Amino acid sequence: VTSQDFNSGRVILTYKPSSRVGIPFRWPNNPLSPTSTELDIVQSAFLQINPDTLLNDAGGSNRLKWLRGDRSLEGSSFKVRNYTLGDIVESTPSLVKPPSNFSFDTTYNTFKANNKTRANVLYVGANDGMLHGFRATDGKEVLAYVPNAVFSNLNSLTSKTYAHKYFVNGSPM
Repeated sequence: VTSQDFNSGRVILTYKPSSRVGIPFRWPNNPLSPTSTELDIVQSAFLQINPDTLLNDAGGSNRLKWLRGDRSLEGSSFKVRNYTLGDIVESTPSLVKPPSNFSFDTTYNTFKANNKTRANVLYVGANDGMLHGFRATDGKEVLAYVPNAVFSNLNSLTSKTYAHKYFVNGSPM
């Protein structure tokens, strides 16, 4: 798998505070005038800040690509990583299986019927700023989520002089 394959093939979501909806974790076409399905201006602005100089260097798009797993800028612009998955510390994995509870609630029973064959997914927080979901049968990542609360520090992950910080360090349950 190349850096580009890993970058483009991942399902990574985040939260858009202004509209209170989940959106793809992708760089907006115009960061100063984002659409309803793109990062808010403030979210993009945090990524534009060079963590070493604390100045806006307009590198937000590349920082986001790096955070998504693109390794092409490692060493030249950003920190070199041993792995694109951040360290997992103090986050007890949580296994989510298909729904199986008994209920008289027809809404739940419809949900249960519609999801009876979904894959078992193991969720765990990592210090790369994401909650990850891995398919239990083969370990393939099926989903990652970047909480809005970590945006103000995400840029620091790319610093060549990065000092470890805790990001999504707690357990998902």
